[in-house]
Amino acid sequence: MDRSVPTSKLQRVADYRAARRTLRLTGTWSVLFGVISIMAGCLWLPVDWVLTVLGVALMSTGGWNFMAPRPTGIVVDAVTVLLVGAYNLVGAVLALMDGLPPSAGRAILGALQIAWSVRRLGNLKQFASSKRRSPRSARRRPRARPTSSSSRPESRAARGRHGSPPTKLCSSQSRPPSSWSGLPRPSRWHRAPTSSMAARCTANSA
Repeated sequence: MDRSVPTSKLQRVADYRAARRTLRLTGTWSVLFGVISIMAGCLWLPVDWVLTVLGVALMSTGGWNFMAPRPTGIVVDAVTVLLVGAYNLVGAVLALMDGLPPSAGRAILGALQIAWSVRRLGNLKQFASSKRRSPRSARRRPRARPTSSSSRPESRAARGRHGSPPTKLCSSQSRPPSSWSGLPRPSRWHRAPTSSMAARCTANSA
């Protein structure tokens, strides 16, 4: 786990992905309910166009939530399921009042669809809260701070006065000779050798 990403952002990303999986599952069930409504509407003689149209709308919203789950799709799907469930339940009750044979399956299906729509509205709050923070915000990484001049490997103190690196002395002048024991030691040995020192280096090397 990357420590640069806060745990709260990772939790929001996990909630967001869980909400998307839930909406895709419910979208699949909405498509199934839509197909059942279309088949039930077409089996009636004459054809129940209201139930058929509601089934087509329910199947369309279910496919929308499966492909691109959004809060708007949740509301539309929940309202459509509620209308289909209310129509089935009221139709079963009216058929019973008219003396027709009772349709227990239609009444049970309507009650289940109403309960399903109420549950879908409950999922809206969960999806909206996880939608506030996009997963892209958790993928961002903090920018690296620019290194200061003091933390660089080659500091200004290691360079010469004019920004050039110090000139290396010859091997014979790296240390003061024994004849200079009584003389005061020069203050700085990192300076560039003068012309006399260069000639002396050449004579010593010869």
